[in-house]
Amino acid sequence: MRVIRPGWAVHEVGDHDRKKRQAIFTLDVHPDGSRLATGGIDAIIRVWTTAPIRNEKLESNERVPKQLSTLDQHSGPVLSVRWSNSGRYLASSSDDRAIIIWAIDPNGGGKVFGSTEVNIEGWKAERVLSGHDSDVTEIAWSKDDRYLASVAMDGCFMVHDTQTFERIIKISGHDSSIKGLGFDPSGHFLATASDDRSLKIWRTSDWGLQASITDPFEDSPRAFVRRLSWSPDGANVICANAITDSVFVAAVVKRSDWSSQMKLVGHENSVLCTAFNPRMYKDGENGMYNICATGSTDSVISIWKMNTSKPLIVIKDIFERQVLDLSWSRDGNTLYSCSADGSIIALSFSQEELGQPVADQEISNILINYEKPVAPAFPIMPIQQVRPTLQKEPSQLEKLMENKRAAPTANEPSKKKRIAPTLVEKLPGIPDTPSNPFNPPVPGPSTSAYPPQPVYYPSANIPSQTFNPPQLPSNMLMPMTLPHPQNPNVVGYWLPYIKNPDEEEEGGDDEDTPMEIEEMDPSRVKISNIPSGLLYKNVKARTLGHGVKREEVEVKDIGEVRRITKDVTIGVPTIKSVLFHQFMGAATVGNKELDRVEVRNAITDDKNDVEMNNGSEDIPRKYPDLHNEILMLSKRSDTNVSNHGKVIWVDYASSRVVNVSVGDNFVGVSLEDGTLRIYSFSGRRIFPDITLDSTCSFLEAEATKLLAITCSGSVYVYCTKTRKILFEKTSLKPLLNASDITINSVRLRSNGVPVVILSNGTAHAYDFNQFRSWTLISSTRFVKSDAWDRRGRQRQSSSSAAQSTQSQHHYQQQQSNPISSIEIKLNELLVDEKISEPINTDKDSMEEEEAVYTLSHLETRLHGAILLDSPTEFRNSMIAYARRLGDEGFRGKAEEFMKEYMGPIFYNHNRGEEFTPTVLGYKKRDLVKEFANTLAKSKPLAKLGQEYLDLLKQINSEIV
Repeated sequence: MRVIRPGWAVHEVGDHDRKKRQAIFTLDVHPDGSRLATGGIDAIIRVWTTAPIRNEKLESNERVPKQLSTLDQHSGPVLSVRWSNSGRYLASSSDDRAIIIWAIDPNGGGKVFGSTEVNIEGWKAERVLSGHDSDVTEIAWSKDDRYLASVAMDGCFMVHDTQTFERIIKISGHDSSIKGLGFDPSGHFLATASDDRSLKIWRTSDWGLQASITDPFEDSPRAFVRRLSWSPDGANVICANAITDSVFVAAVVKRSDWSSQMKLVGHENSVLCTAFNPRMYKDGENGMYNICATGSTDSVISIWKMNTSKPLIVIKDIFERQVLDLSWSRDGNTLYSCSADGSIIALSFSQEELGQPVADQEISNILINYEKPVAPAFPIMPIQQVRPTLQKEPSQLEKLMENKRAAPTANEPSKKKRIAPTLVEKLPGIPDTPSNPFNPPVPGPSTSAYPPQPVYYPSANIPSQTFNPPQLPSNMLMPMTLPHPQNPNVVGYWLPYIKNPDEEEEGGDDEDTPMEIEEMDPSRVKISNIPSGLLYKNVKARTLGHGVKREEVEVKDIGEVRRITKDVTIGVPTIKSVLFHQFMGAATVGNKELDRVEVRNAITDDKNDVEMNNGSEDIPRKYPDLHNEILMLSKRSDTNVSNHGKVIWVDYASSRVVNVSVGDNFVGVSLEDGTLRIYSFSGRRIFPDITLDSTCSFLEAEATKLLAITCSGSVYVYCTKTRKILFEKTSLKPLLNASDITINSVRLRSNGVPVVILSNGTAHAYDFNQFRSWTLISSTRFVKSDAWDRRGRQRQSSSSAAQSTQSQHHYQQQQSNPISSIEIKLNELLVDEKISEPINTDKDSMEEEEAVYTLSHLETRLHGAILLDSPTEFRNSMIAYARRLGDEGFRGKAEEFMKEYMGPIFYNHNRGEEFTPTVLGYKKRDLVKEFANTLAKSKPLAKLGQEYLDLLKQINSEIV
């Protein structure tokens, strides 16, 4: 093995006499091995020739150029550079949130503007891709160059189609920054690694989640990068920054069952980057095996034969600072690495050291034998059925969406045509090749029910010196934005239409077929949480007109919102949210209108229905059938509860029904005249009719609690178990102190705490036990916090079954993780209401600002978790709080927290000390132990954490 350090391959700033070497964050070697791209903190990409690195004679030859090009289009540090497998493109990502696709410019070259450097080769920015909301930390090409994926600090990953470089998907798949990315060489999976301590495997067929691996990363610290790598046979993926028994390791995850039993042990600090050799090797005794390289914070590079338990080579002190990236040459003989100290190292190996290479055809046979991941059970619309349309009349979707802008169409004359990138000339010195190993065939008309899969093309006996791109259909029209039909996590899915060559134009009419959308009746809401044991079986409900069918009614568009009272302060909320009270002119009988009222409930399925229908004057009496709602004479309102189409009970009211909400054992109904009525599931009035101070604007049920908020801002919470009101009437007026602040949504916890989310991006809960006032539990100002949940709510599916599943998921999330659920809702407000916060452009103070917001956010989370009775979120927030305090070295806050939760060591009843030893079911001293353990892993506060661990150990020993 030879260790080569090219002293000229550096990123420098400053004058000739005061040049300073800059950190190099990333590097990648060209598929033909002739060029090396590097990117660093100076926001510059440099392309080097590798010949002087590999050959000492060429290095001393002044006629051989060393630096080929300088690319300076980024405005921030370059975090990742990756060559496409065909070698045509170079992709780069930066903390300026942009991804740039570089291509060779035959007419480029010459002196760099504002510099003394001269470009031997010219490279131009072919495309600039955007879409991430934070630093783009890693990028990766699929094996066949069909996809380009990227991940960022915003917790999202995006995939682009490399034919047009249009975005296919954007998925918010992690709870924290994503810092590792890699495509499976067989084309079936994409792996992402995140600071949320998880590795996730995504299917490329539908971009759904295949597996989530967390065991090796439960105690892993935060890291600058988490570069992962797939083995060339696709059998394993190696992940950086894992910990086992307090030892820093690299975890090897098996493809067969996604387990991580194998660990690479030997580094003294966090493993930051990993890279499998692209070749496989074999020997007579052990058969075929892979070779992998790992680099770590301890400035060590290790080379591993995966069929042995010990590393092949360990190189210590090769750098002065941490190793940040690794890249193998395509022939597997050279490993390039870079460091934060600004240097590059090349390790050259002989065949005797690595072994006998396996033929590429054998690896290809292994990859071809992998089965496709199991596709979802429900079918997907063929691509031909969702092609963009241009219609003269508004579509059904446009009517339902009202003010929403229609999706762009493929043949709209006012839109600019999309131009596919054209092939550029080959690089100087690279011979022509007869074929391209990464050039997929042009697919024919698609008839599959699932999106096409990436294809791996073997590279055996085919030269790699080519810049030809993979070819995709040229008759692809402009894609349209649709929710992904299989994965609701997908933020945006670009579904292209591939024209069928068998389609022929008749009579010159090329008008597209309109997309048919199944209409859904918004008036019927299924209620699922009525226990079957509480329903009467085999007994006919004693109602008028049982079993008599009535005429069908016509469904109309949503009507105008009608104001109920003149002196309301909240007003009747808009139709925008399902939580808002609304009136809908949904049906007519003759010339008279009926108002339907939405039924509020957390979970819905097809078991039970609750229907509230308001009749208008002079409507003749009709009898209900098994499926339709009841119509009543005059202005009286009807309450109809049915099970599997059978009417259970009916009640009448003298005023119109305004809100309906269903709890565990009751149905709450509010009327227009301010009356609140509560029924049992058998139809008995379990409360007397309660007269509120004005009409109810929000009605929310949870477990045995019922929340009512009136138009005058009064708040009531009733308990059906104790038959009492939980606290004296309070008001929302302190929160609505500005005329432009409105209520976006309300929620109710099972412990009776009401939560109000306002249009100004704040969420408040009423603490009726301790402070008897509204307390802040979350705010969009905390979006600058590193602990903020940046996920958005999943898009609603068009199928009723999927909607039911999504509703159950949202409900379960609200119950198990109420704080995260509120933050997800606030994320929607940031987008929908365009709430913005001032952005700090001073880079020097950004880290300090993030630390302040993160600590404030976590402290607010801790108080909110106690108030909302969320033990899991409290513990997770506490550990995150301890980790951040340890990273920042805030001793005062850390020690104050541990003292508070430690309590008095010796109890003195004369002092009148009051100490509750538990919180949310946790023993406080157990929490202090976790808190101190976390501090002990940080360098600044390790001593403080150990002191409290020793103190706890001493206390426990004395108690025993």
